[in-house]
Amino acid sequence: MWKFKDSYIKSIEDVPQDAFGFIYKITHKTTGKFYVGKKQLFTEHNIKLGKKELAEQALLKKPGRKPTKKLVRKESNWLKYWGSSEELLLDVQTYKEESFTREILMFTFGKKQSTYYEIKYQFLEGVLESDNCYNSNINSTFFKKDLID
Repeated sequence: MWKFKDSYIKSIEDVPQDAFGFIYKITHKTTGKFYVGKKQLFTEHNIKLGKKELAEQALLKKPGRKPTKKLVRKESNWLKYWGSSEELLLDVQTYKEESFTREILMFTFGKKQSTYYEIKYQFLEGVLESDNCYNSNINSTFFKKDLID
């Protein structure tokens, strides 16, 4: 379950319509150690058409090459997601999920918007300057190790 403002997001029905994803912050209640990231609500995959679907395509009298794949969209694992930091995931296993808060900072409505706001919040939260943060880099471009004096 994710907290957003004064309510809890328990299913996709609680999410704003047309939302692409969200920016989030996960915080260890005892230590205050935190992680800032982004998560997509849906995944899209191209899958090969089956024999029946290919046969239906062959019956269509359209010019040009017939498609052999289709785009399938499904809900991602966002409800159970705990970030990509190995250190954070280990702490979630060690201290249990109840020891952490998962907060949605904002919903996003496109891939570029998600990337922009993830980076913005990571800089605003000072993730690379804090010793109390699970993030070790921003956008795989800026790293904690590069900021050591």
